[in-house]
Amino acid sequence: MITRQTLLIYNFGIAIAFLMMGALSLVTYEQLIDRPAIQPPFDASSLKAISEETDLDRLRARATFYFELGRDLKRARYADSDTGARDFRIVCFLIGGILVLGGAMTAWATKPPKAPKMAAPTA
Repeated sequence: MITRQTLLIYNFGIAIAFLMMGALSLVTYEQLIDRPAIQPPFDASSLKAISEETDLDRLRARATFYFELGRDLKRARYADSDTGARDFRIVCFLIGGILVLGGAMTAWATKPPKAPKMAAPTA
């Protein structure tokens, strides 16, 4: 038999679980994706080619191209990792909010009837 107490525990219990998952993802996920400075993977031959290049305009053009490319790749990687966490948080908070609303509606719809006041007996 499903009772009022069972419905309220179900709705608010699951709502608390989802809200906790969303809140913990705010705290812990940021710690997991600590964004260290990315070191470019230059090898010895690349360093030698750069240092021996005599045409400064050609060197400047290549450096600018690789700088722009690296910046775009970095932006794309962070955007991709941020959207997954944000979507998870939104879903958790949305489901939690819906369950809180359902619990509140259940509490309102199933409130016990008020007992009628007894009149004092007259003798």
